[in-house]
Amino acid sequence: MIRGLLLISFILLLPDMSTAQALEPCGGDIACKIGDRSYNILMPDNWDGVTPLPVLMHFHAFLRRGRAVIHHPRIGSETKPRGVMLVAPSARNRAWRFWQDNPEDVDFADAVLADVAKRYPVDQSQ
Repeated sequence: MIRGLLLISFILLLPDMSTAQALEPCGGDIACKIGDRSYNILMPDNWDGVTPLPVLMHFHAFLRRGRAVIHHPRIGSETKPRGVMLVAPSARNRAWRFWQDNPEDVDFADAVLADVAKRYPVDQSQ
């Protein structure tokens, strides 16, 4: 009887796996997904996987994608040795709409930063 109650108590304390959302692995050429949008991320050289990192968010040029940013020789290759996490969101239809009223891109940029903070330790002071 006691074992049965302990088993039931244990089961009730387990997290509900049907509502838990695991984050899909991403980074580098594998885009991180947020709904129907995405971003690419490039980690610095020699990062230990634990130390919080400052984030540099770079918005690509017209008709580009976040993937192009992390592979750009003057952007991606320059951030890697400097201990900076490079985050490169991709615009919808390859064009940013920050100048429009109620732009969804501002909300997307906020969502990207929140998603990055869920995946990696972020140095909020920088």
